[in-house]
Amino acid sequence: MNADQWRRFGALLSQVHAAQLPEMVADQLDTEDYRTSALAVAGDLHERICGSGGGRHLAASADPLTVALTRDWQTASDSIALVLAQTDELGDELRAGSRASVVCHGDAHLGNVMLGENGAVWLLDWDGAVLAPRERDLMFVIGGVLTKAPVTTEEQQWFFEGYGDAEIDPIQLAYYRCSWAVQDLTDFAARILDRSAGLSPARSQALILFRDLLRPTGIVQRALDSLREIGRGVGA
Repeated sequence: MNADQWRRFGALLSQVHAAQLPEMVADQLDTEDYRTSALAVAGDLHERICGSGGGRHLAASADPLTVALTRDWQTASDSIALVLAQTDELGDELRAGSRASVVCHGDAHLGNVMLGENGAVWLLDWDGAVLAPRERDLMFVIGGVLTKAPVTTEEQQWFFEGYGDAEIDPIQLAYYRCSWAVQDLTDFAARILDRSAGLSPARSQALILFRDLLRPTGIVQRALDSLREIGRGVGA
């Protein structure tokens, strides 16, 4: 997107967050409960891969994709363990506090943005709409979640020129980044460990995407950056 389209995207998301829904409509939307559905599965995977004995079994597998996943997960084990633990802890803390919720798209990354004629910007895929703090959506433009399409500082500036002033809660942002990281780690790992399809292109692609999560512009690193910002990360 060019500068004007980023501003239009900001203005569009601002309109979404300012929307006042009729009660009967609002009642049909999910409400943020700070529970990450993939967390339990991710914890089991972490124990399976990094726990005593389990990792050796997977690392010795005849399946090269399973071996690659095991080694990559073990290499990043400290980072993954921290993200898992903080997703749980931050969720507990945020559930116990008060928060202002708005209508959120829930999945407002660049893959769901479509550009039209005359600079028009459209936001697609609304099946994840939720009542939640605005950080739920702003995560997608404060650095972004796509490894190969990070949002630059300049693009972020253009976005907020359209969106308007917004006070970002770093704890909310840290939770949402951690939660997103947990879901993606679990999703791609599950695809890789599903050996029923053999050495399929889909499993190989899942390994590429899993590795992308751990790169400097990946969501795991963004989650770690947020945790350091709030004094929860390594070296904080």
